[in-house]
Amino acid sequence: MSTAWTDPFSVVVAVLLVLVPGGLVAAAARLAGAWWMAAAGPFSLAITGVTGVVATWLGVPFGPIPLAVVTLAAASLAFGLSAVGRGSRPLWQPRLGSWDRAALWIAAATVVAGGVTVLPALAAMGSLDALSQSYDGVFHLNAVAYILDTGDASSFHLYRMTHPGDDVEFYPAAWHGLVALAAQLSGASVAVATNAVWAATTALIWVPGAALLTGHVIRDRGATAIGALVASTFAAFPLLLLSWGTLYPTALAYAGIPFGLAVLVGLLDFRLRHDAPLALVMAALGWVVAEVFSHPRSLPSFAVIAAPIIVIAGVRALRRAWTLPRRRPLVIAGLAGGAVVLTAVGVAAWVYVWRTYDVANRPISDHLNGGPATARQTIGDAIAQSLTLSPSQALVLFPAVLLAAATLWGVVVAVRRNRMWLAIAWMLVVVLFALASGSNSDVAKLATGIWYKDQFRLFALLPIVGVPLAAGAIIEAASHARRRALTAAALTGIVVATSWLAPATAAARSDVATVFATPPAGTPGVMIDADEYAFIADIGRYVPEGEVVGGDPWNGSALVWALGGREALFPHFTGEWSADAALVASSLDRAGDDPAVCEAVDRLGLHYVLDDPGLLWGDPAEAAYFAGFHRAARSGVLTEVAHAGETILYRISACWHSGDGG
Repeated sequence: MSTAWTDPFSVVVAVLLVLVPGGLVAAAARLAGAWWMAAAGPFSLAITGVTGVVATWLGVPFGPIPLAVVTLAAASLAFGLSAVGRGSRPLWQPRLGSWDRAALWIAAATVVAGGVTVLPALAAMGSLDALSQSYDGVFHLNAVAYILDTGDASSFHLYRMTHPGDDVEFYPAAWHGLVALAAQLSGASVAVATNAVWAATTALIWVPGAALLTGHVIRDRGATAIGALVASTFAAFPLLLLSWGTLYPTALAYAGIPFGLAVLVGLLDFRLRHDAPLALVMAALGWVVAEVFSHPRSLPSFAVIAAPIIVIAGVRALRRAWTLPRRRPLVIAGLAGGAVVLTAVGVAAWVYVWRTYDVANRPISDHLNGGPATARQTIGDAIAQSLTLSPSQALVLFPAVLLAAATLWGVVVAVRRNRMWLAIAWMLVVVLFALASGSNSDVAKLATGIWYKDQFRLFALLPIVGVPLAAGAIIEAASHARRRALTAAALTGIVVATSWLAPATAAARSDVATVFATPPAGTPGVMIDADEYAFIADIGRYVPEGEVVGGDPWNGSALVWALGGREALFPHFTGEWSADAALVASSLDRAGDDPAVCEAVDRLGLHYVLDDPGLLWGDPAEAAYFAGFHRAARSGVLTEVAHAGETILYRISACWHSGDGG
């Protein structure tokens, strides 16, 4: 394996893919400065997701040319709308933001923050071609390979990789499409392109989005740049979702939430609406499309954080309207309508719970009992963990002390400075995390079920609110100093530097290193070791193009698609497999004496099997589904083709016939 710097071109390509398509549309929508920086990435995600759907609908292979066409169409539409609504403004004058000296400071802070967040994480991986040895990571790596092989990046078809057939089921494909583009344009492997895109999206979506939200909420000189730097300090995001899962699409969607919140704040701010309503509406539409194609399950997370500001803004609007007698009937009608909407939402939520959890036949207590859904601490411990900002995989004893203190003080400052919604949003996230992490009750499951009661997904939301809170505390502390700007810079430097060096951050990076490690041959409990990685990456020497490779996905055989360019019969640990595939998985060892097995092998076009004794998580019960592959290696129905260490490639010799080239 290579060092982390052997393929910098892939990172450059990923950066351009994140910045250029969306940047053109953002410029056409007349966004500038921090607004342009924060909008470019989400707009690129929206374009990538739409391109995947449109290209497949038109029968065109997904790639850079369809992306360019959709980009030009979106930019033309944005420019046309902006031109129609320009009033007396010249077309070159921005509607939101400005390119001035402050924008240069913001850009510089964003570059520093992005670098400090991304580079240590890449170093922890050990190499740019390292891969996540995690349950979800296999699906996401092979989904990219699926797109590269089929040319289909539609979010309505991606799920067919593990659920073959013609059914239409939505699964967000913006992440996988972006990685596929990076691989196509740079020539990098799927593993390298994946890490490059993670670095680019983290630095260019999360950091500028958090910076914009901070500056837009606090409205103080330097707040945006401070927000960018503070965004690099939380161990809970983005590092946590890089090591847990690995949840690439969820992390991508979370990275875009701050931009959506900034747009919402703008839409609710009547001073901004008078100045730039059209640009904000275009930004909102672009953001919604980006979130849907990144991961629509991020929208409930956004709703939890956004609900307080929406409610507070609504109450204030009703109060103002009530002072005018002629508008009171409208207020009453609005309240009645709101009550109807809330009732409808409540009924819909209950119907969803009733049907999803099959409450009529199974009690709620029977659901969400495995893995991260099981509470392993008390609610008090979970609250302490939230307040100290120690990630779920780190010890509460080692928080980033100054960052935690700044965030807690920021809650107080938010209440005092008419930013109550931030404080309420923080408390809502803390409560949800505490319920998920500290309780197995039905109430906890109902409250957090939309997140699969996954404490990691909820803990990762804390920085979204924590960045403006901590930045607000820093600015408040500096506001009483004689040299305010210098004091703010010094305080920011102290908080940021101590957080970068804090044990909690080091623990989060250590978790990344553990998940992305490719250990020596024979290491127990891992999916793929160094010998198997090298062998699979070179499997094209032994397996002709167009062939399918069978094997137990728990031992790394599924990665022949992402790493070796040969389709895996089982590209993920779970799926809806055909009857032939299921028969081969359970009974390949009977190929010598059961004609039905060889008939299934022939229908599948399966000639090769990859076997290795090492399984992810050691010896999971789920791997028993694929026991036929392991028994076949000892039953004489296979013939060895090549091996590396304990990894052996076989040909299914018991099913040879004159037509298969055997």
